Amino acid sequence: LARNAIFKELKEYVLSEALKGCAQAIKETGKSPAFEPITLSSVLNDRISKHLTKQFKDIRDKLKNAKTREERERAFDVSEYRLRFLIDHVTSKAYWYAYVKMASAIGVKKVRVIFNKGSDDKKEHDSIIDTKNFSLDDIPAFHPYCKCTMEVKQR
Repeated sequence: LARNAIFKELKEYVLSEALKGCAQAIKETGKSPAFEPITLSSVLNDRISKHLTKQFKDIRDKLKNAKTREERERAFDVSEYRLRFLIDHVTSKAYWYAYVKMASAIGVKKVRVIFNKGSDDKKEHDSIIDTKNFSLDDIPAFHPYCKCTMEVKQR
């Protein structure tokens, strides 16, 4: 029940962030699409579901093996920390996913990743994203609490 409730709330939060990403692309380009292109990718929902299922399995395993009250409390403390990472990561992905999709619908062919200074993300990811051909792994957030952003690529 807890997993399903968290999944439902997280999906709503992800949708809210996706709409903000759409609005940002429209603001940056000054254009609106002829249609609403954004439906949240099943890939995002699958990612959320997979991570939540794993987290709740880990909690169950830790509780099953806990011998003391402290060990049981620690199982929940660690899970809370991991859930915060998940929420930050997935909502950021939703924002940038919607941003790129909206940019594509407006007619923008490329967007630029603005890498956070001091991070190694630039070594591992392309700085230019093709709006018609990208995956979730191509866009920020590249890791929890990633501060990389994106912008419409100017000619």
